[in-house]
Amino acid sequence: SLRNDVLPILTNSCAFSSCHGGINSPTNNGVYLGTQTGTPDLPALHMSVLAKAVSYDMPVVTPGDPSNSFLMHKMDGDACMVCKNLCGESMPQSSPVLSVDRRDTVRRWIAQGAKNN
Repeated sequence: SLRNDVLPILTNSCAFSSCHGGINSPTNNGVYLGTQTGTPDLPALHMSVLAKAVSYDMPVVTPGDPSNSFLMHKMDGDACMVCKNLCGESMPQSSPVLSVDRRDTVRRWIAQGAKNN
């Protein structure tokens, strides 16, 4: 589920004030995860991840299709293969990619339809 499985992974890795934990952060690209101690408006977060990514014409998350989800490319560290070097760093920024099991949790959520649950 977004709330129980995916959000904790993203919050622990990406909800810093300089990234997706700053509501007005210039680097959050419209995806606000709340802070490490407070959760975001879940419906608003869900809508933001279904929007198109800023760097190129691919949704942040394509429900049912992790391979066409910008989020997975950023998390897997291979975004430049699809964004032609306009995508910035992998996520989490300035850190090694997340463990395979954490990325696979997010990948499964997307594959199962990226529901707001």
